[in-house]
Amino acid sequence: MDLVFLIRSRKTQAELTKKLNKNESEGWKGHKPEQRLLLQWVTAQLRTRQGETTFRVENSARHPGMKGALELARKAADAHTKGLPAEPIPEPEKSDALLTGVKLRGLMQREAYEELKRRLKIQERRATEGNIERIKYALKTLNGQAPSRKMIWRSTRGSNTSKKTQTFRWRAIHEAHATGDFFARMENLGHLAMCPECGSLESLEHILLECEIGSHEVVWGTARSLWEQAGETWPEIEYGTLLGCGAARPIKKRESAEEKDGLNRLFQKLLSEGAFLLWKLRNKRRIENEDDEDLHQSQNEVRNKYIEALKTSATTDFAMTNKGKFGKQALPKKLVMNTWNKLLVVNTEREEGTERAHTEQVGVLVGMGLSKTLGRLIQRSGSSPTQR
Repeated sequence: MDLVFLIRSRKTQAELTKKLNKNESEGWKGHKPEQRLLLQWVTAQLRTRQGETTFRVENSARHPGMKGALELARKAADAHTKGLPAEPIPEPEKSDALLTGVKLRGLMQREAYEELKRRLKIQERRATEGNIERIKYALKTLNGQAPSRKMIWRSTRGSNTSKKTQTFRWRAIHEAHATGDFFARMENLGHLAMCPECGSLESLEHILLECEIGSHEVVWGTARSLWEQAGETWPEIEYGTLLGCGAARPIKKRESAEEKDGLNRLFQKLLSEGAFLLWKLRNKRRIENEDDEDLHQSQNEVRNKYIEALKTSATTDFAMTNKGKFGKQALPKKLVMNTWNKLLVVNTEREEGTERAHTEQVGVLVGMGLSKTLGRLIQRSGSSPTQR
C-alpha cells in the first residue's frame, strides 16, 4: 500500500529523501542526538514496509490531513512549556533496516575523530578548557565580543596564518608543548623545567611574554612599530590573545570591508609569526645551545629573524594570488594587498619641478629590507602602494 506524508518542512523532506544516503553514510552528522534518533527510527520503520512512500510539503493548516498533526504538535509544545516529560522515542529494533554508524569508505580523519568524540562522549582536557576561556576573555576585550569555541578552533586552520604557526597554536591550546611541567617529570631533563634567567617554571606564557632574557620585548616592540606604521593603535597583548590570534579582529570599521579584513589579517600575522619565532628561539637557546650565554641571540638578530619571517609570509601571500597555479585555493589579490601595502609608504616630493618617489623606511624598518621586499612584491603584482 502506498503512503503519503504531508509535512510542512522542506528541510525534513530533503533529509528523508534526496539527502538520505548521505545522512546515513555520515552517521547523521550535524544533527542533534534527539533529531538523529528520531530520523533513524522513522527511516528504519519506512524501510521495512511494502509500497511506495511519498513526502509532500503542505503549508496550509486547513488541509484535512494537517489538522490532526497540528493538534499533536500543540499538545507536545504545551507539555514542553509546562515542563512535563516528553514522550520517549522508541528505540528502533536492531535489524537490517536500521543503519547506524558511518561508512568507512571516503571517511576523513577529522570526521572519524568527531564521530568517536560523539560516541565516546570525550570531554576536553581541563587545561584545554582553561585556555579556551582565556582566549574568549582576551578576545572579548579586543574584538568587542567573545568568539565561539568553533571560531577558536577554526582559527587554527585557514589561509590567514601559516600552517606551522597554526600547528603551534593548536598544540599550545592543548598544552602539548614540552615546557616546564613536562621536563619536571623527567629525571635526566629536569634542569629544563626552570628558566635559568628568571628562576621560575618555564611555561609557554613565560616564554612568550615574561622571560627576562628579553626576546619577547624585541619581537612585540617590532610588531608594535609595524602596526603603528600601518596607522593603528597597538592593543594590550595577553596570553589568551596570542593563543587565539587567528580569531583576533581589532579593526571594527574602515572605509571598505577589504581594508578592514586586510588589517585584521596583518595583525594576526604579526602575532602568530612572533609567537612561533619566540618558541623556536627558546628551543634553540635551551636545547640546541644548552643555555650557553655566548650563543644567545642579540636583539638585532632577534629583530632580523622576525622581519625575515614576515618577509617570507608576504612572499608566500603574493605567490598564492596566482590563480593559474593554485586555482580555487588562490588568495584574492585585494586581500593580500590590503594586508601588506600599509607597511610600504611612498612619499611623493617635488624637487626642482620634478616629482620623486622614494620608499620611506622608518623606525625598526631601517636597514631590514621589509619595506623594499614588499615594494618588489607589490610591483610584481601590478598594483600601487598606499601613498601619503
